[in-house]
This record gives sequence, structure tokens and C-alpha cells, in this order.
Amino acid sequence: MHKTETELFASQHKKSQLAEDKKRLNAHLGVYRSDNAGTDRKIKQQKHFNSKRENAHKLMNEEWTKNSDEI
Repeated sequence: MHKTETELFASQHKKSQLAEDKKRLNAHLGVYRSDNAGTDRKIKQQKHFNSKRENAHKLMNEEWTKNSDEI
């Protein structure tokens, strides 16, 4: 009987230890996920801004070449 009590204690101790490890790792994972989401949002905003700026520059260059050809 003593052996089963020891095994039961050991299995419960491992289970509680694993639960604590899981909580800790999930906390770290949550931080990484939120950082990644923020970074992804910034990248998408920059891509959107850059594409708009490139289109504006392209239109200005086309207009400039058109005006210079007319002159």
C-alpha cells in the first residue's frame, strides 16, 4: 500500500508541475503572439503607405514627362 501512495503522490506532483510549466509557457507564448500581431500590423501599414506613395510618385513622373513633352 505504501508503494501505491508514493506513486500517486509522484504522479500528482508531476501533474501539478506540468500544469505550472504549461501556464508559464502559455504566458510567454501570449507575449510573443501579441508582439507578432503588432509587428504584422505595422508591416501591413507600411506596405500600404509605401504602395500609395509609389503610385503618387509614378503619377507625378508621368505628368512631368507629359508636360515636358508638350513643352
